[in-house]
Amino acid sequence: MMKVTMIFNCQHCNKEFEGYFSNKKKNKNIFCSLDCAYVSRIKTRTPQELFSRCTVNEKGCWVWQGNKKPSGYGYINHNGKKEHTHRLMWELNNYMVPKGMSVCHVCDNPSCINPNHLFLGTAQDNATDKVNKDRQLKHETHPAAKLTKKQVNRIKLLLKCNKYFHREIAEHFSVCAGTISAISRSEIWK
Repeated sequence: MMKVTMIFNCQHCNKEFEGYFSNKKKNKNIFCSLDCAYVSRIKTRTPQELFSRCTVNEKGCWVWQGNKKPSGYGYINHNGKKEHTHRLMWELNNYMVPKGMSVCHVCDNPSCINPNHLFLGTAQDNATDKVNKDRQLKHETHPAAKLTKKQVNRIKLLLKCNKYFHREIAEHFSVCAGTISAISRSEIWK
């Protein structure tokens, strides 16, 4: 069978594009790109439908009131699978999230689905954003912390008097000597 080039209108964005005619495409949707095909497929939900299940807080966050994970992220059943609501809102308003990218929150509210509070970033971008905004768990708030602020202050006093080896201080506080060295160099517990 011979391929015939034709001009089609995208059934999502209505943009004209050149493609090949095929008997297989007679009754099927025709799209100019994978993004248009994807967005067309997910249009079963609308931004208005998602917004209707939100409350707006004083910071302008659209706080999801539906199902939430323990982490605070909203989710909804969509096309037979659970989707994060902030991610779905991004895709409904923009385009498909590229592989390896995340939908991040400017407002740091995991329940927020306001499109103006969402941006695309890598996992590294998200981690950097967390550190820059001082949301990184540290010191006593970190689940793996073995020392309290009071103990660290005591360690710093012991280090200043220069009477004890790092190993001796470490044994007393049940940590390794490397932890004491890192405290002395202000690498941790600054």
